[in-house]
Amino acid sequence: MLDIKMPRVNGIEALLEIKKRHPETVVVMMTAYASDDNVRNAMNLGAYGFIRKPFDVDELRTYVDKVLSGNC
Repeated sequence: MLDIKMPRVNGIEALLEIKKRHPETVVVMMTAYASDDNVRNAMNLGAYGFIRKPFDVDELRTYVDKVLSGNC
């Protein structure tokens, strides 16, 4: 789980670094500032999914279950 807006580093920058160092790592982005461009950009850069805040707990649980079961 990685937020788009974080102190000191942008979530997209963090996503790029994570995918560069560990391309197999599954990253689900989340933000209260979702735009179609943000979502598309994150997905194009390797994010597995995108959750908009305030998020639905069931939606979050679905992502976590998929990742833990290896169905992503």
